[in-house]
Amino acid sequence: MASEGNCESSKPCYNVATVIGSYATGVSIYVRQTKSRGAGPYFQLCESYRTPDAKTPRTRVLVHLGVHPTPEAALSAWPAEIEKLRSIGRDTQAERLAKKLETLRTLIEEQRGEQQDNG
Repeated sequence: MASEGNCESSKPCYNVATVIGSYATGVSIYVRQTKSRGAGPYFQLCESYRTPDAKTPRTRVLVHLGVHPTPEAALSAWPAEIEKLRSIGRDTQAERLAKKLETLRTLIEEQRGEQQDNG
């Protein structure tokens, strides 16, 4: 992991903020902190997984959380942000954020179901 002081502008810079899943299930879900063009920090909900033919783990961004450091923070803030966007006539942005909110809710429900099955 790179720390903020060691970031080079030409390379991705991120830190793992919160681990949500477990490698015991073969998939790990975590929040990654990133910087974008010198701004930020921004957060992403990521999944680390292995494929049978890969020697190293792969990472997939599940949801961009923006300025919210946890999925819970995004879940609580996004409904108000959606309403604000709609009130100022930014319906397209509101719909995109609503879609991200639904995706995040689905991912959290799936994770809770897996934890109950394994616990």
